[in-house]
Amino acid sequence: MVGATAGARAINIAISDKVVTQDADRTADFSSLQILALRAGTLFRLSADGSKLYPYLASNWEYSPDKTSLVATLRSDIKFADGAPITPKDVVATFERSMNNPKNINVGDFTPIKDVTAKGQDVTFTFTRPYASFENIAATYEMAILKASEIGQDYSIPDVPTSSGQYTLSDGDIKGSSFTLTRNTEQPADLQPAVENMAFKVVTDGAGRFTQLKGGQVDVANDIDPATIQSIDSSLKSVGSSTYLIYYMSMNNLDGITSDLNVREAISLAIDRQLIADVAWGGLAAPNAEFFATTSRWSEGAGEITPQANAAKELLKGTECENGCSVKLLATGSSDVDQRAATIVQDGLKAIGIDVTIETADVATLNDRVFTMNYEMAMNFTGSLTDLSDGLPTYCYDYDYGLLSCFSGVDSAKGKKLVAQIQSAKTDEELTTATAAVTAQFDTDALFANLSDYVLTAVATSDAAPYYALGRTLQIQTAPLAQ
Repeated sequence: MVGATAGARAINIAISDKVVTQDADRTADFSSLQILALRAGTLFRLSADGSKLYPYLASNWEYSPDKTSLVATLRSDIKFADGAPITPKDVVATFERSMNNPKNINVGDFTPIKDVTAKGQDVTFTFTRPYASFENIAATYEMAILKASEIGQDYSIPDVPTSSGQYTLSDGDIKGSSFTLTRNTEQPADLQPAVENMAFKVVTDGAGRFTQLKGGQVDVANDIDPATIQSIDSSLKSVGSSTYLIYYMSMNNLDGITSDLNVREAISLAIDRQLIADVAWGGLAAPNAEFFATTSRWSEGAGEITPQANAAKELLKGTECENGCSVKLLATGSSDVDQRAATIVQDGLKAIGIDVTIETADVATLNDRVFTMNYEMAMNFTGSLTDLSDGLPTYCYDYDYGLLSCFSGVDSAKGKKLVAQIQSAKTDEELTTATAAVTAQFDTDALFANLSDYVLTAVATSDAAPYYALGRTLQIQTAPLAQ
């Protein structure tokens, strides 16, 4: 439980799913991401809302005027959790691994990097194009610094690499049902968190997590049913946040009934997004039928969120679904939001003659199936940890970026050209024009059905709340030791 002395606190946290991996190149689920972010040292760090960038392992950095290179100066007093110094050699080896690793699902974030070199404490990144978003991405778990000596010739790393960030694994199996992270005291005091120990345990049932919170077995419960959050008493605090992510229903554009554009458009039109926002999200999320999250500066508004069954039926004429059809929808069993949203989708599609069978799966299984395109439809989320103009467009319109064009399977030359226009834009006006072009293209392609913004939900005791929050960047935010 939360201790009484500043700098010596312990917090017990209930999470919904087991950690799948601690390899940044393979991380695709929240549990893995959030635990990795606590253990990962990055060159820079983001504020909780993702709007500001600060030094972390690098004391400072500077872009070239055309943003085709960046020099980061590494601090000389930073260490891995085992006491070994974090050196420019480790930074170079980390980036070279991710640049060349064929299993890197985030490979697109590394593709613009031409080479990484070190001289003294300076690490120079040279890019093949202007890469203005690099500094923000380099502040996320995707670019966690590894020990050069732990990287194999085949790009393999230990299941639990030596920590370079705030915390190190001190007890339990990080992929098991319980484990403890302890503050990395090898790091300089200004980089250390106030919470000394963070004990995690997996409780897959959302009601069970909340019951343990109320009963005093844990101090924080993540992924709490949004409807429950609306009725918490004064002894508990909501410590979640809206994000820049979109909550969407991915659709296989290559096979099955969803390979038909008219069917995809009809499916999207039939969904009651306001009901998903109000019921599935308990009113915490904004409904959204457009491309970017409504929290994004690039959003053009939520679009048409009211179901249009008659227009959907017109689109189905001449398709395989004109006289009825069936489709399977994947949803995670540990997510109350997914389960309720899937039911709302099921009801909406029933009204236009499409019978939906909801398949419940754990996070690892769902991820495996969407990454292998072994699915028809799936409740999903995607987007950037920060409000990058080239984040969501790149994930959803550049097949080679690692997410198979947001799991649609579409490899679009036109989409890649639109992404390139965003990446080469030099002014806000050019960016606005380029992002608007992507939004328009999405309206034409209907790669998937956007449903709402994505919200992180968590509840903490009043004692733990000042030291724990889920920020807009998806990462667990802990108070600094220096406060």
